Formats: sequence, C-alpha cells, structure tokens
Amino acid sequence: MFVIGITGGIGVGKTTVINILSKMGVDVLLADNLAHEVYPQGSDSWNQIVEYFGSEILDSDNQINRKKLADCVFTDSRALKKLNNIVHPPLKKMITSILRDKADNQVQIVLLEAAILVFAGWQDIVDEIWLVQTPRELVENRLSNIGKFNSKDIQNRINTQMHYFDNKEFADIIIDNSSTKQSLELKINKLWENRILKRKNYEVK
Repeated sequence: MFVIGITGGIGVGKTTVINILSKMGVDVLLADNLAHEVYPQGSDSWNQIVEYFGSEILDSDNQINRKKLADCVFTDSRALKKLNNIVHPPLKKMITSILRDKADNQVQIVLLEAAILVFAGWQDIVDEIWLVQTPRELVENRLSNIGKFNSKDIQNRINTQMHYFDNKEFADIIIDNSSTKQSLELKINKLWENRILKRKNYEVK
C-alpha cells in the first residue's frame, strides 16, 4: 500500500487537493475528522482535556465542543501544546491501525490529510509527503471570504499554525496553490499520472 500525506497550513487548499484526488478513486483519511473520536465522553483523553480546559468547553450532553476548544488553543500557545500532547499520540495510534486494516484489505493507495503531519512527527506512517502552499495574503483573503472567522481569528489561527506552512525540507512534492482551481487541477492530474499511475503495483479502479 502507498500512503501519501497531504499537509500544509490552514486555508492553503488541502481539502481541494483531496477532493480532486478522491474523485480518482483513492481512499482518504482526514486526521482532523478522526481527532474528535480520540476524546469521546469518559475516555482518558476526554478527562485530561476537561481537567485542563474546564467544563466550559462541554456541550449540554457533556461532549467536548470543538469550536470552544479551538477558541481556547488558538489564542494560547501553551494550551495548544497541552492539547497536542493529549491528542496526538492516541490519534496516531488510531490512524496507524486504520492504515493497517486497509493494507490487510488490499487497498492500494491512501491519502492522509493532516496539517500536523510533520509537526507531530508522523513521517514514518506515510510514503510521501505532499505539501500544499499558498502565500499568507491569499490565505487571509480565502478565510475572510468564507465568512466563518473575523480578522482577529484569522490572524490567531495562521500565527499558531506557522510551523505547518513551511515544511519544505520534509516534502517530497510541493504544490503551489496560488492560482486558480483549474491550474491546481492540472498540477494534481500531472502528479496523479507521474507519481501514482506509473507505480507498477497500482491499478486504476
């Protein structure tokens, strides 16, 4: 099985890259979506998070509210480090188990989207790292256009993720996403042809 890690900071276009590739028939794992499964109510991770951040981050059903949790960590680097120390180890264990199951089921290629890939030291669970990059000004514009964040939120989130943006020394492929979606699709199609289809053990589904 061939595992490609798709990484990069917030707003660079990782999801767009994943969406383009997923249409070509590959399995996708989204680390951010899996992360909340690491801390279900009553779990060890849940207890550690609630103990550190307080019951204010809980919903009415005692589940951790991800937005409230994000608001805490994107304005406090120490809080973010604490959360990472709680969540990253069990999350890596979960992803490794999923990848093992996919390999056992003869899955040929998997995309793992994870902004934290290099920062968390997960290079050992992927075969290649594809880094998506976009200039900061363009990232700010994209996040602003979404309408989900105010300007202060945007700056906080970018600043706390700066170490996700520039991991060139770890990347096998750098994808520049500073132009149009059509341009990005052309780049992804070329990578698909040159990095995936040319692999002798990969068969188009």
